[in-house]
Amino acid sequence: MSKVQCVHCAHALVKPKTDHKYGLLNIKNNGGLCIPSNDVIQIVRQCEVILRSFVHIKHVKPNEWENVVVSKVMMNLPSTLFSHLNDHFIETCNGIDTHYYNLLKLICSQFIKLRRFHVVRLTNLALQGQCVRQKLTKTVLFQNQ
Repeated sequence: MSKVQCVHCAHALVKPKTDHKYGLLNIKNNGGLCIPSNDVIQIVRQCEVILRSFVHIKHVKPNEWENVVVSKVMMNLPSTLFSHLNDHFIETCNGIDTHYYNLLKLICSQFIKLRRFHVVRLTNLALQGQCVRQKLTKTVLFQNQ
């Protein structure tokens, strides 16, 4: 939310504090948690689907990977996202650069940054395989290997 300068767009990213049905969140929330809106949840779910389909693709260059995923997500999203802000998006349109596009790109890129480290870690673990020293720790220590 700190990267969004527009007040209308920033308010569209979160739900009002009384508008959610998460009981555990009510107990654990000390005032610092922001509950995402349904539109943000829908964007993140679509990002996750696209990300899982892109894990095994090797022909995309590393620096273009994020842009390819963001463009795939934007092609698959419905046009009803942030429908209550349609007038605001039309008012703030500068050519092809709109607040709608900026919001989608920001949400996707932030989620991809979070997930990238996890995906890379899982890929590295799969390439390395099981380490014998970790698996047989006590046996290795007792046999002085």
